Amino acid sequence: MTPLVSSRKAIQIHTNIVLGPYQNEKDTPRLVDYMNDKSLTRNFGSVLPDPYTADDAFEFLNRDNYKLHYSIRTVEPNDSLVGDIAIFTDGSLGYWLAPEFWNKGIMTQAVSELNCEARSSGIDKITAEVFTFNPASRAVLIKNGFGFVGEGVDNPKGLLVWKYELDLSTKFSPS
Repeated sequence: MTPLVSSRKAIQIHTNIVLGPYQNEKDTPRLVDYMNDKSLTRNFGSVLPDPYTADDAFEFLNRDNYKLHYSIRTVEPNDSLVGDIAIFTDGSLGYWLAPEFWNKGIMTQAVSELNCEARSSGIDKITAEVFTFNPASRAVLIKNGFGFVGEGVDNPKGLLVWKYELDLSTKFSPS
């Protein structure tokens, strides 16, 4: 399945921040750096190769298991990769943002925009999981209308997660 983002233009979500397509050769070195940053990747539900290499980045950038997929980028001064957001083919939401961009409302806005894209693409429901030690990510989901549906440990790391769901068949205005 080809991600729906492939033919779309960049979408402004915050001052100097856009959702846009990946630029594979340009983004690979930054992606490798970020994926080797344990302060960032400890929040991932999946287990990454350690160390994360350019070959791993190539594999990630060429996956086709997304319904929607965007890179999160700065516009100035040099159009740089700073994050990622996707809805996978199973309807689950995944995202990450470079630590230097945390606590600025960027991910809340990115999730809001992706929800709009998902609704207009005919996606009816999105699910998400966050580790209990990541309340900032939980707040992003709640601000975007996701409802708590339970908790569990069914992830590769075996850690407790909070589970959320968003029904896109209903109207919602983010707080």
